[in-house]
Amino acid sequence: MCFSATQVSYQYFLSVSPADGHLYISNPEKHQILRALSLDPVAEPHINCEPVVGSGERCIPGDETHCGDEGPARDAKLAHPKGQCKGRNGLAALVKILLINK
Repeated sequence: MCFSATQVSYQYFLSVSPADGHLYISNPEKHQILRALSLDPVAEPHINCEPVVGSGERCIPGDETHCGDEGPARDAKLAHPKGQCKGRNGLAALVKILLINK
């Protein structure tokens, strides 16, 4: 994977799925969870991942569609995803924390 100069300032969270052995990376700037396609050296690292969770749109509090709840994971809207949890069936949940001060 390759990151631009502005992307390296974000904190990325990595995990390996016990179900499939893939490396998953949370990308807070792009509002997605990515899966590395290969852990071996590749000729074009910028195309060595694919989104598995998140459409790339940010989830805004009060979203009328509830940010895609109950729909396909790739269509969900996320707000700076922080981490993921894996179950035997693959990506089971992602950690999403929203704090609202009133």
